[in-house]
Amino acid sequence: MGKKIWIAAVLTACACVSFADVFLMKGGKSVSSIVLDPKASAPEKYAAEELSTYLGKIAGGDAPTVGTAPVAGKYPIYLKVTKDPSMKDESFRITVKKDSLTIEGKEPVGVLYGAYGILKKYGGIRWLFPGKDGEYFKVRPDIVLPEKSWEESPSFAWRDFQVTCTGRPAPEETRKWGMRNNMRFHLSASFVKKEREKVAKIAPIQVAGGHSFASLLHHGYTKKYLKSAKTYREYCEKQFKEHPEYYPLIRGKRVKSFSGGNSPQPCTSNPDVIKIMGKELGEACKSMDKDHLFWLSNNDCTQWCQCENCRKIDPEEEAKENLVATRYWTFAKALIDEAQKVCPDLKIMGSSYQNYSIPPTGIKADKRVKIVSLANLRRCWKHSLDDRNCPTNRWFYNYNKLWNDFGLPCRTYEMLSTSGKEYIPNERKLLETLRFYKKEMPNIVGLNTEICPPDGYYAKRWKAYAENMWRKIWQIMYFYTLLHWDLDTDFEKEYEFVNTYFYGKGWEGGMKEFRKELEKLYLGSSGCWGYGADAPLGKMLDVPGAKEKLLSLLDKAEKAAEKDPDPRTLANVKLDKELFKKTWIKGYEAFTANYREIKAFPLQGKIVIDGKLDEEDWKNADTTTRFANVFKKGSPKYQTGVKLAYDKQNLYIGIECIEPLVNEMLVYCKKHDEPVWNDNNVELCINDPILGASFYQIMVNSDGVVCDGITNPKFSKEYDSGAEVKTFKAKDRYFMEIRIPAKSLIGGTFKPGTVLKMNVVRCRMIRDKKEEQEVSSWSMNQPHNVDIFHPVNFAPPRAVNKGSRAMLDGRAWKNGSFNEFTLKKKYPRHWKVNGEKLPASWTLSSSAQYGGDMEYLAHEGMPDNYFVRLREGMLLNALNLKSDVISGSCRLRGKGKLNLAVLRFNHNYKKSKGNVNVAVLDVDSTEWKSYPFKFDRPGTKDEKQFMMIWPAKKGDCIDIDDFYLVDR
Repeated sequence: MGKKIWIAAVLTACACVSFADVFLMKGGKSVSSIVLDPKASAPEKYAAEELSTYLGKIAGGDAPTVGTAPVAGKYPIYLKVTKDPSMKDESFRITVKKDSLTIEGKEPVGVLYGAYGILKKYGGIRWLFPGKDGEYFKVRPDIVLPEKSWEESPSFAWRDFQVTCTGRPAPEETRKWGMRNNMRFHLSASFVKKEREKVAKIAPIQVAGGHSFASLLHHGYTKKYLKSAKTYREYCEKQFKEHPEYYPLIRGKRVKSFSGGNSPQPCTSNPDVIKIMGKELGEACKSMDKDHLFWLSNNDCTQWCQCENCRKIDPEEEAKENLVATRYWTFAKALIDEAQKVCPDLKIMGSSYQNYSIPPTGIKADKRVKIVSLANLRRCWKHSLDDRNCPTNRWFYNYNKLWNDFGLPCRTYEMLSTSGKEYIPNERKLLETLRFYKKEMPNIVGLNTEICPPDGYYAKRWKAYAENMWRKIWQIMYFYTLLHWDLDTDFEKEYEFVNTYFYGKGWEGGMKEFRKELEKLYLGSSGCWGYGADAPLGKMLDVPGAKEKLLSLLDKAEKAAEKDPDPRTLANVKLDKELFKKTWIKGYEAFTANYREIKAFPLQGKIVIDGKLDEEDWKNADTTTRFANVFKKGSPKYQTGVKLAYDKQNLYIGIECIEPLVNEMLVYCKKHDEPVWNDNNVELCINDPILGASFYQIMVNSDGVVCDGITNPKFSKEYDSGAEVKTFKAKDRYFMEIRIPAKSLIGGTFKPGTVLKMNVVRCRMIRDKKEEQEVSSWSMNQPHNVDIFHPVNFAPPRAVNKGSRAMLDGRAWKNGSFNEFTLKKKYPRHWKVNGEKLPASWTLSSSAQYGGDMEYLAHEGMPDNYFVRLREGMLLNALNLKSDVISGSCRLRGKGKLNLAVLRFNHNYKKSKGNVNVAVLDVDSTEWKSYPFKFDRPGTKDEKQFMMIWPAKKGDCIDIDDFYLVDR
């Protein structure tokens, strides 16, 4: 059955009435009444109200009446709470008989879920996002149910999300949307008390706490006179003066700890601190309803008390890594013991965060902790959680597994809002994640995220960030709710259904293929992606022909949507088009404008040279396109993409060329070293920076024939690269897979820290069609100018920071080209700097006695190619090369002497070991010249070191570019 026919079948399924069916609405009129218990709770009353309103709305007629007794002649719908012990928490049961329909809930909120279950299942309504515009249904005068009984219970106990940038409580439309999609909100206790009548109908769970250690110590939950900032501060100052022992010992001195935001933790071993905080915890829980949760989390700071008694709590293996997991859980248990004296039925959410992320050593799970919050903020969303080749998720898998095995229910805290910021189609990865948790880690009882709600109020500083965040990922948020309730839902069927509702004729008209292509680009890009990951959005679109194809699909969808009778359809497609341009296109433009040095990663598997580029290592490799025309302005008609990888012995190059005339490419040469430059070909220009202006030329035609040589300054065929090449032709493009031995390029082996400069030139030659001829280049529009070849850094395998789990930039020497820039925010006052840009990875010295006078300039006629003009002051860059002898080269012009030195620190930067002068370069030229140098690396390999460069004396003025250090 075709998809359009299937959708029509879904929407009209209830029209096929059998003799056993019962009507709630018939011919647009109500034939039913809703019956409530006289003592019905607020959620039950709300369930009756919502059921009545939407039955009438969907049928396009009168709404059923609501009362405490059946109406004569009307089919009764009973709403009630059951005492059946076999039903699960928050579940509902629906029983349809000839004489009545009953919606039963294990709790009042279950009755509400049951009412929505009827509306969705037999009314066909969907609430796709908060607000009236997110409400979708087809008018059906008859709403009919078969005689049957069924029960539903949630797949996950934790079904909530946290709104951000607009205050803690979810705004009203967002609350309505959440309940209609079977969420269970956790709202701040103060908000619930203030708005009890308003929110009672959704049965919220009251929550207090968070980063709460400072507040617990200073009676922030019980003492009303401490509510103002002034009186709170006065109390804190007084207590610190009277009892400094309550506060943390940091580097031998007791320090103040007033704020939950960034203050260090109190002295967690002090008995009085435990009594004060424990009692306050009990009072806070006692003041809340039975359904409550206190989130017991540290002040948002990694500093903990360093007194002897506190440090005794840390096991040796934790102390070595500066971890305090056992200390946190020891302290939590002591506080709960005290709190239970005040509130026996307290409910605590434990925390796993910062330097207490791992489970404690030698402490059993405390069942009084009802749930633990796991900080999965920086996980990679692009790769599966159990992908052992993903350096980010390798850590997070072990982290989640340890907590699952610890024995307490856990909910993860994951930043889906990053998808909302960047318009990422992450809904299938969400499905994969939730199914993985359910199957492999059953103690994970839900995934929590934060999101900016569409009906939130945002201050000016948050508006741009929050605006349309939800609309960018409405599919993710819709399935977030659906899958938490019913993980066994038919995802693809529902995905088709809701997108057809939302995009109307635009879905089949182009949006469906657009979403598919967008997801393909996202999942097929290299590196990790997520909050704190290294893959910039623009890199995902850096694929030959991708941008043009996606924009074309959006145009097609827009034309199709114009014919849809629902005005929302065209508006929705247009908004998606706008959001795509503001995120992916804008990101691509920013990515290409600030050209990054290219990273080659070492092989994790094996590459077979067959021209197909289908190995995992090619998927892991970064793609670089951005070819520019050589003989005219602008981009070429058809783009080219290049990927790089390496092992010790070889450099691997994968090339993808968009070519709609693949069967008409001009090729004559059949043998090695024939004049391949006359054919349809790709030319590789490779330079070792320490060899000056000479470079290797390796030309390959589209049949894989090679002509290679060295240019110094003229081309000579005396050089043989030893390149192995295979090509593969597809329908609208062709591929090259190339392996070049390291020995032929650098005379040795490749390792992390190696740097080469490269250009890739594509000569497009089509038989009998001169108008199709096109020459484009990787390095702007000067194919054989070594000065502007792009640096290729041979990086170590992808890895993450042990503490933050953020992706590491593995380059041993960064931004030697000076072509990566940052927009300056702050720099030392004694520096004079032109413009708004600074070279990335280079630091301006803080030594005022050396002054500071620098210009960051573009080469004439080359707006993306930068250099530094230095008159005074020092520039510093991290020196991560570990070899005993370091080779270097740079290009200089001007007049004066440029000093080079290595600044040394111990392994954790806490102790300076001074600096060692390693070279002085004498400059006296108005033209650019290359300056090679070499020095013995001072100190030990565990030191943290920086390369420093500065003019020797005042009055010197030196232009600096292509400053490379090489690990040989």
